[in-house]
Amino acid sequence: MTFFQNKYKKLFLQIKENAKIAIYGTCDLGLRIKENLKIYRPDIQLVCFLDSFKTGDIDNLKVKSPFEYEDLNSEFDYIIISSIAHKNKIEVILNNLNFYNIIFLNKNFMKSNQGFLVSEELYKKYKTSKNIFETKDEQKLYKLLFLNILSGFKNNKKLLEFNKKLRKKYFKNEICPQYCEYLNKDVIKTVIDGGANTGEISTIFSSQFKNVETIYAFEPLYNICKKELEDKLVSKNNKIKIIEKALWDKKETLQFKAIAQASYIASSVRDVSNTVTLNKEGDFINIEAISIDEFVKENNIKKVDFIKMDLENSELNALNGAIETIKRDRPQMSICIYHSYEHFIKIPAFFNKTLDNYVYKLYYDPIDKLCEVIIQAIPKEIYKKRHNSLWKKFFKRQ
Repeated sequence: MTFFQNKYKKLFLQIKENAKIAIYGTCDLGLRIKENLKIYRPDIQLVCFLDSFKTGDIDNLKVKSPFEYEDLNSEFDYIIISSIAHKNKIEVILNNLNFYNIIFLNKNFMKSNQGFLVSEELYKKYKTSKNIFETKDEQKLYKLLFLNILSGFKNNKKLLEFNKKLRKKYFKNEICPQYCEYLNKDVIKTVIDGGANTGEISTIFSSQFKNVETIYAFEPLYNICKKELEDKLVSKNNKIKIIEKALWDKKETLQFKAIAQASYIASSVRDVSNTVTLNKEGDFINIEAISIDEFVKENNIKKVDFIKMDLENSELNALNGAIETIKRDRPQMSICIYHSYEHFIKIPAFFNKTLDNYVYKLYYDPIDKLCEVIIQAIPKEIYKKRHNSLWKKFFKRQ
């Protein structure tokens, strides 16, 4: 028996025969637990995945919010928490909902990360969208990132070496390259900044886009996120309009959780229709969400020239709520695809399916494994080809 087989068998020994269970978390470990349940404990009924921030389907199984259930104890005999990093937060959520029959992963699961388990559906999407990027070098980079995702980033030394060259030789004098590097800045007049946070990026857009007239900066927790210096700049800039709403696929009331991380605040959204909130005051805030298509119609915006999205795993929802605007106006876009491994595959697939005659550029700065990976999408009719590619120099050495 291998080490990996042994750790799963030990995990499943804690579960009685014919039990009904849920797996909390839809990360790669959660998917791997699901696959090993089939092999080692076919008697166990896996009812669904639970997740604090998303619902839907994954790997032919429902993803539900724990708040959907009046009584978790009547639905599940056990809940396995598949996240090691966030297990304490999830335990608090479950305890607040009066559920205590929780199974945790031990440190062996952290030490032996085998990478992301890609479903057949996701792999098909990867195959169809991996070649959307303009240069062969960027296509190779995307493939290399995908292979590192599969291996749990065990072979990312080349990427880290490349990042040194990238920062030192290529982006040295650039401001905000992750969003602006390949854009045709001269034609940008109206901007939608999704996930404005402190407003700093909006002020950069204001200074970099010489013809910009209006920047709609969406940040539902701006009063929490804002910092003194950036807020002064935003307040004095009549081009920047703070919109304290979340971007989503439709107009809806969502529940918002602010998570302090280092020197900034990251924002996460989840649907709370027909759910109950945590007892602990301040954990979640009900906020209003709107789609880009609805916002554009309600505000009679004639043309959107640029859309930026850094929405902490809500980018795909927001893109689905912007299809009419994107097809009508053909804006340039800078979209984060690193907040989940699924988005790394699904967002390029969305572009490949939805848009025609766009140029796609790939920006990668491996601050932490997949962070930051951003697609810059520019309509071919306004794209200005720029630098000789450093990707080429990098891959020729491999």
